[in-house]
Amino acid sequence: GIDPATNAYTSVTTFNNAYGISGSMPLFDGLQGINTVRAMKVARQKGVVDTEIARDEVAMQTLSAYMDVVYYTEAVKIAREQLDSFFLLPDSSNRMIWAMCIYLGVLKPR
Repeated sequence: GIDPATNAYTSVTTFNNAYGISGSMPLFDGLQGINTVRAMKVARQKGVVDTEIARDEVAMQTLSAYMDVVYYTEAVKIAREQLDSFFLLPDSSNRMIWAMCIYLGVLKPR
């Protein structure tokens, strides 16, 4: 090859190799392994508790929805009774409203 400093041709080739191996083994890790196992157990327990909380929330939402259905079913029943009692009054306009409600399907004929 050409020497860049002298611009002369040289036929000397240099070859250099280095090999190595290294390893390590901790003698004491400050109980990190034990703490890791403890942390994993706590995380697993947290997952179990989170699952129970989610299950309880679904149960509460279901119960709440059921109670809403019961409440509003009874509210409609009371409203129909009040509407029926309103139409028992001897007034021609009430009878006209009652007939319209039957026509629209809000009330059933007696």
